[in-house]
Amino acid sequence: MFKSYDKNWFIELDESFKHTTHLGNNTTMPVLGNRSVRFQEEGITQIVSGVYFLLELTNNLLSMGQLQEKHLVIIIKEGTCKIYHSHKGKIVDTKMTVNQMFVVHAILKSLLRKCLKAEGGEFGGLMA
Repeated sequence: MFKSYDKNWFIELDESFKHTTHLGNNTTMPVLGNRSVRFQEEGITQIVSGVYFLLELTNNLLSMGQLQEKHLVIIIKEGTCKIYHSHKGKIVDTKMTVNQMFVVHAILKSLLRKCLKAEGGEFGGLMA
């Protein structure tokens, strides 16, 4: 499960979803919504669904166990973590930090929509 503290990462957010989630060391936090986030990592756009919105987090978190439940393959070897999707291939390749974390340098992927308009010509108006 991806957990995010930043509402801007969500392409959809159901704020009526309320829950409590458990983090390590017996810590619990309120979930203030869930849905999907869209980000870019190593030039590839990813969409992750079922993401919890936790305002009290200081970093976005990704659960390895829940990635495995989605049938992704995770290989951790010699200080490197690689995550593979059955159709897309390798989607993450990252090194372990000094505090034994694997950091994914994701970039928020904007959802700006573009509308193109053409005028004139034999149709005399909008064309798709």
